[in-house]
Amino acid sequence: MADRKTRTGTPAIEVVVPVSPAHEDPALWGPRLVRILKKQLEFYRQLAALSVRQHELIEGEKTDALMALLTDRQRVIEQISDVNSEVEPFAAHWAALMPRLDAAQRTAVGGLLEELDGLVETITDRDEKDRHVLESRRASASEALDDVSRRRAAVGAYGGQSSNGAAGRPTPRYQDRKG
Repeated sequence: MADRKTRTGTPAIEVVVPVSPAHEDPALWGPRLVRILKKQLEFYRQLAALSVRQHELIEGEKTDALMALLTDRQRVIEQISDVNSEVEPFAAHWAALMPRLDAAQRTAVGGLLEELDGLVETITDRDEKDRHVLESRRASASEALDDVSRRRAAVGAYGGQSSNGAAGRPTPRYQDRKG
């Protein structure tokens, strides 16, 4: 190792990723990983179902029901986050661990990961479409409010002050003196 050098001429340092003793026997951790991924998949399925319902509520402009659904959705996201922390020790050593699984376990893990990826993509696409709809509605509402403000300003420009300073009937500014 001492004879290997970096581009700057300093000795190269070899980084070895340690595999914890808990990860030594795939017969012990392989089934656990599959269980964790199945749990994660179940939460993503719930999130996907909520995403479909969210889309329906947005399309139907049902704001109160949407707010309740978003609360439920946040709970599922928190559960996914908890499960992600269980996956993290495996993910940190993924390249070293996956080849150690037997073929059946690798196939099971691969299938679960593929389904998870598909659900994440579907949820993300649907959420992106919903975001565009909501942004469009917000822009329309903003334009409508701007229009109301402009109309009020226009009406105010034609209105005048009465002699006592209070807003009232407009005072004529021009008179027809020729009769």
